[in-house]
Amino acid sequence: MILIALYGLSWIQAYAVATTYKPVALRELTEVERVKLYLIQKVGYQEYKRWNRIIAAESSWNINAKNKNRNGTTDGCLLQINSSWDDKAKQLGLDYKNNPYHCIDMGLHIKNTMGFSAWNASKKKWL
Repeated sequence: MILIALYGLSWIQAYAVATTYKPVALRELTEVERVKLYLIQKVGYQEYKRWNRIIAAESSWNINAKNKNRNGTTDGCLLQINSSWDDKAKQLGLDYKNNPYHCIDMGLHIKNTMGFSAWNASKKKWL
């Protein structure tokens, strides 16, 4: 199931991988892998592919990414959400700057509010 979810393999491909290769020791998922699975659960795999490209363009999947803008605002988290959203995040009970799952939830709220235009600055990299 993880092969299918993380790598987009069909069940036939996942079966082929599972039966062809020698068993390997399982390991704990990394925080980024857990966040990716959370995002897939929230939006489904097809929509995840777009979000994956946006996050890769915005933060390279760096959970601690932070940037300061010339206008004095800051961008933070995987989706580089602007600090102008801080009041709304507080209303929603989301600590998106320190919690990558809240970052995903805040990003989904922003997308539902204004579409993907919040990430227009990096659009050439993810479209």
